[in-house]
Amino acid sequence: MKILRITDKQGNFLRDDFSYDEATEIGLDVEPAQGFYKPKWDGEMWVEVATQEYIDSLKPTNEEIRVMRQEQYKLRSDSMYLAWRKYENIGETEKALTAKQMWLDEIEKINLEFPYPL
Repeated sequence: MKILRITDKQGNFLRDDFSYDEATEIGLDVEPAQGFYKPKWDGEMWVEVATQEYIDSLKPTNEEIRVMRQEQYKLRSDSMYLAWRKYENIGETEKALTAKQMWLDEIEKINLEFPYPL
């Protein structure tokens, strides 16, 4: 069975699949669209139909990036803190000291980049 590029009747890409609904869809045996946000089959090749406004709306804002970075730092910091406490509780002193120092270093990075409480 061959995988097909499934479009609606207007040529707008929907999905890759092995089957499709012939009443509402077209199954194309062509190479997949590469690098398009909203690919459309024009009968000969894939073309981009997304507007620049649509493409720009998909890009995160600086504030969204800042929030994601904060969340990543927090998760990493929490993992290091839990590792420190785990090693401390099971008596692995060397590993506990290493994990604690990694946690403290991570807290310092967070405080430098985000000088207010998370």
